[in-house]
Amino acid sequence: LTILYASMLWAINGISISQSTIGNGLESQTLNVLAKDREGRLWVGSDVGLSVISNGTVTNIREIVSGGGLVMLGNVSNIVCTESVLLACKDRILHYDPKNGFAETLKYDDVILNTRSFLLEGDIVTFYDANQNNLFSYNMNSSECRLVASFTGKEDFDFVKILRSESDSSTIYLADDRLGLYRFDRQSGTISHIPGTDSPLIAKATVIDRSNVIWVSVPSKGIKGYYINSNYEKIAEYNTGNCMMLSDDVSYITPLPDGNLLTCHSEKGSCVITRNGLNNGIIEVNNIGNLKNITSTLVNNENKESLYATAGFGLISMRK
Repeated sequence: LTILYASMLWAINGISISQSTIGNGLESQTLNVLAKDREGRLWVGSDVGLSVISNGTVTNIREIVSGGGLVMLGNVSNIVCTESVLLACKDRILHYDPKNGFAETLKYDDVILNTRSFLLEGDIVTFYDANQNNLFSYNMNSSECRLVASFTGKEDFDFVKILRSESDSSTIYLADDRLGLYRFDRQSGTISHIPGTDSPLIAKATVIDRSNVIWVSVPSKGIKGYYINSNYEKIAEYNTGNCMMLSDDVSYITPLPDGNLLTCHSEKGSCVITRNGLNNGIIEVNNIGNLKNITSTLVNNENKESLYATAGFGLISMRK
């Protein structure tokens, strides 16, 4: 199948935005996640399964051969790619080999694993399984699954986002809607809440930009930025009280290639916050009403282009 695009184009502050609806191709406009593999193919997880886009051609996958039978993918919530693909599905993690079309279900001590967030570093994937309250790592080459840390008996965690800064591989960050933001020290194996940060959070919106600022979304209070290099000092806060944001409820945050921020406010649309340096200064805020319900982003820093998956509005590209 070939993607057929019907595009609406508009420009804001030098940013060109193309919103594409798909006539033939993807089976759903409700998209959860985007990932690109090492061969340049785009992998799209949706509420009905998986799609692979290569040279304008779409292959839709609703079921995968695994363990001698067929596994229905259902809702694919997260994807990471190397030469093979790791999929977070409705009830399990699948390691899929696109060369032979087969997948293996990830298990530890014969227990099926599941997650909502992956952290890919080279060929190693770190993820958190809420059912077991454990942190795992998985080698995409050797298919070895290793227990990194068990949090049983510590807190009733439910981490929905796992991430790290580009400059420090010894620490990973985990975000929980109810409990807030935590840091895990890989060397000591200890986990601790980051003091001074908010809870509850909209944890899935948490990101770290290239300046080592952790951005979090606080329900009904906008977004806040904490500088990792300064002991997590709060260095910025944006809400309807100090800038022209569409709403104080932010469902998604993504750093743009030029160092500015894009915030999504669900059905109300999105804002581009043009920032003045590291601290709280704002040059301007531009509202983009048609950019709604963002769920995932792929950013190309070289050509300053971003591709967005949305819930209900298909794929959207933005270029400056």
